[in-house]
Amino acid sequence: MHRILLAAAHLFLVTGPAIAEAPGGEPPLLAPRPSFQACIRPEYPPDALRWGEEGTTTFAFLVPVGDGAPEFRVIRSSGSARLDAGALQIAGKCLAIPEIKADLGPGRWYRQSILWVLQ
Repeated sequence: MHRILLAAAHLFLVTGPAIAEAPGGEPPLLAPRPSFQACIRPEYPPDALRWGEEGTTTFAFLVPVGDGAPEFRVIRSSGSARLDAGALQIAGKCLAIPEIKADLGPGRWYRQSILWVLQ
């Protein structure tokens, strides 16, 4: 059986200054706050686990204003569509938690990476 190590928070731990340009000329990307990073508890996508896929998914997300839906974009693919989709699914679940959404602040783009490793 594979032991799964997932490191979601160690790549972008601090909030503060902008770290990159957002997709489509939007305002700069920010590092998520600890509340979002603590929520990231990835479960390896079953098909990716079966095929032994590994990689790092880096994605951006826009926190919606009001009741709108968040927007997600993969910035750098892990090389696996299954892992990339899993990362966006996890982020969507976290943004569905009202306290996390409020902590991040609506109308801002953020950047996060999830490292998918099998051991």
